[in-house]
Amino acid sequence: MLLQNVVIITNQASTMGGAEKVACRCAILMAERGFNTYLFAGTGPVSPELVQSGVHVTCLEGEYTAASGRNKIAAAAQGFWNARAGRELSRLLAGLDPASTVVNLHSWTHTMSSSILESVRCAGFPLLITAHDYFLACPNGGFYNYVDWKPCELRECGRECRRINCDKRSFAQKKYRVARFDVQTRILRKMQPMPGIIFLSRFSENVLRESIPFTFSSYRVDNPIEADWDTTVCNPDYDERPIDMLYVGRIDPEKDCALFCRVAKAVGGRAVAVGDGSQECELARKYPCVEFVGRKSASEVRNYYKQAKCLVFSSSWYETQGLVLREAQITGSVPCALRGGTAGEDSVRDGLDGIVVPHDDENALIAAAKKIIKRETNDQMRSAIADQDFTLYRPETFAVQMIQIYQDFLATRGDN
Repeated sequence: MLLQNVVIITNQASTMGGAEKVACRCAILMAERGFNTYLFAGTGPVSPELVQSGVHVTCLEGEYTAASGRNKIAAAAQGFWNARAGRELSRLLAGLDPASTVVNLHSWTHTMSSSILESVRCAGFPLLITAHDYFLACPNGGFYNYVDWKPCELRECGRECRRINCDKRSFAQKKYRVARFDVQTRILRKMQPMPGIIFLSRFSENVLRESIPFTFSSYRVDNPIEADWDTTVCNPDYDERPIDMLYVGRIDPEKDCALFCRVAKAVGGRAVAVGDGSQECELARKYPCVEFVGRKSASEVRNYYKQAKCLVFSSSWYETQGLVLREAQITGSVPCALRGGTAGEDSVRDGLDGIVVPHDDENALIAAAKKIIKRETNDQMRSAIADQDFTLYRPETFAVQMIQIYQDFLATRGDN
């Protein structure tokens, strides 16, 4: 049977950022193309765009994270097994035909728990999971040690992983995450037809493929990029770019904005950090050479791209796609000084439109930034970026690819 219904599950019914933004954008694109589209979210606010596009929205209005609940025990219990989320999803699925429906899970750990996986399994619906993070193979979702602030080299949740405290909060929280991970894994191993996973980059696929503890089919897609697609790639002249180095992202330890600040201090020139987070005030005090402008709207961020000579990508965790890099290229032809060892490597052609340096070589990152902001190198790299074909990242292209994935997955469900 042909695809008729798409059910998209995400933590939040908002286009504010991250996986949730992509999930909502996907729902809108499917509804615009005539599919009966349902968005099932743990919490609001509900984006007006969803309502206007005709997406059927179910929003549980829960707490965004277990930690945000006033009653910590009740919140932890809900994070482990959110019975209400499971019941509500079962009620939604009961009105749909598994033979013509695909369920696409984008995010769930913050608001809904594995109860929704069990609802999908019991109802016999085909489940596609878009891997925006590493929760399918790692209890803390990042293959990252948040105590030592460095990537984790372990590739399975085995004995060694379980005895290491890598959690942001405590070892008790790590044990809680492991228990939740075990429940998730048991359900996914029993799911028939077997689930499919949509990977967002070659890098994240390579990290996850060797680590996921259940059988799955795989697909690849590039997330859509927010850009002024009706205009050509903006490429202001060198002298029209007053910002020498730009940082865009959360200002939290794993993103390592502190490294960006050290690079900015060593290189000199005007440096701007766009974003907010737990380290913003501390770094602003310590590095007066950097302008911290806070979180900005998508259109405001695009303006910063157009003013920058170099984007410094300093993140120390693996990322899964690194959309900031593509946004900078598409919006403003901005070359990048890239810290290696993340999915960002998929977006930069080393030496052509940016420079990739070893993950732990701060001096090399400083040297790369110095080289990129020089006029001759900058002009060459911006020209290389402007000559690229970025149509792959248009929302229309993304919609075509997702429909094909949905239809292919639905067609093969009887073979599992």
